[in-house]
Amino acid sequence: MLKKINDFLIHGIGNIIKNTIHEVRGINKRYNIPHAKMTKGVRFSLIMLRIYLIVLVGILFYKFITLL
Repeated sequence: MLKKINDFLIHGIGNIIKNTIHEVRGINKRYNIPHAKMTKGVRFSLIMLRIYLIVLVGILFYKFITLL
């Protein structure tokens, strides 16, 4: 019984993780080169949004650490 559980944990979950990683890599490879043209305004807006999101995650992390 313990061997079956151990085999499932090692092989079953390992296969799920491998398949998921394989799918994500395939999607990343497909969309590696952008297909849409971006203007400077759009590019600037996306960079600002990325910075804003990083700052928000930083604030959440800081709040989590200070609550501990």
